[in-house]
Amino acid sequence: MQRKWMRNCDWMKFSHLPLSNKLRKSRKNSIKMQHSKKKLVRKLSSYGGVNGMKTIRTICKCIFTDPLLAEHSWLGTNAKKSFSQYKFLYKTILEAVRSRYPTYSEAEGASFFKGFLKQAPFRMGKPSTNTSSNTSSSASDGQSTT
Repeated sequence: MQRKWMRNCDWMKFSHLPLSNKLRKSRKNSIKMQHSKKKLVRKLSSYGGVNGMKTIRTICKCIFTDPLLAEHSWLGTNAKKSFSQYKFLYKTILEAVRSRYPTYSEAEGASFFKGFLKQAPFRMGKPSTNTSSNTSSSASDGQSTT
């Protein structure tokens, strides 16, 4: 009977052990995340481009939509969300570009993203402007012939 009580007492002394199990699990998750990041970098670096700028543009066009980018600015000004807070995503894209073009700098990447984010509303507007002008001209043509 005393032996059973001692086991319980010993267990109470080491109540921090579940925390160490949590740490082990978080390390495993960290390793899995690093492995997933490497796979993502490999996949993104496979997207084409003749230089760093064209490669990062191709990657961004494949990953992001213009409506999503239109809601963001680099620093989050003008009631927009900050894109620079997504450092993991930004660094992963930059790492993918650097795997093919090692001289591509972080400053070049930041400069590209700033411009790419600025142009998102204009890229969204172009198709709708062209289609509305085409439909209005065809409608006016239809009225003049009738």
